Order: sequence, then structure tokens, then C-alpha cells
Amino acid sequence: MLCAPQLFLLEEMRERKFDTFARTIQKAWRRYIARRKYEQMREEASDILYNSKERRKNSINRNFVGDYLGLEQRPELRQFLAKRERVDFADSVTKFDRRFKVRHVYIHAI
Repeated sequence: MLCAPQLFLLEEMRERKFDTFARTIQKAWRRYIARRKYEQMREEASDILYNSKERRKNSINRNFVGDYLGLEQRPELRQFLAKRERVDFADSVTKFDRRFKVRHVYIHAI
């Protein structure tokens, strides 16, 4: 038979477990709702732009995979990468600092 302090301890542990379970369920539910809302917004945007994109139809769902800098032909830029590194995306970007000075930066994704 359990005495009173042991019973209270078990009840407290049970409450903590229920709280943990509730938090896990709430987190999963919020993630599901956010994903569903995002997909709905994406579908609505696609419906809006469906017939009005006549000149560049493929610009909506375009995957940015490519080397826009031509790193294979430019060894001065290639020296910053490892020898056998494959570049998925590379481009030059205009970046502004706090004082709105322009800097040209090269970005690359591996």
C-alpha cells in the first residue's frame, strides 16, 4: 500500500508527464496548421498569377541551380573553394552596408 507522500509524488509526476504530452501535441498541431496555411497561400498565389504570367511562365517555380559566375573558367574566383568542390549556385550580389556604401560580393552555395 502507498503512503500519502508517495501518492502525492506519483500524482505530481503524472501531472508533469501530462504537461509534456500536451506541449508535444500542441507543437505538432501548430506545425501542421502553419504548413497547411503556407500551402494554401502558395496555391492562392499560383492561382492569381496563373494567366497573367505570359512572358516568363517558368519564373514562378524556378529552381536557382546554376553557376552564374562561370567559376570553372575563372581560376581567380575558384581559388577560394576546395579543389573538388561542386558548386550548385554562384552569383555576384550588390550589398549595402550601414552607411549605404555599395560592396560587390560573390556568393556561392555548395
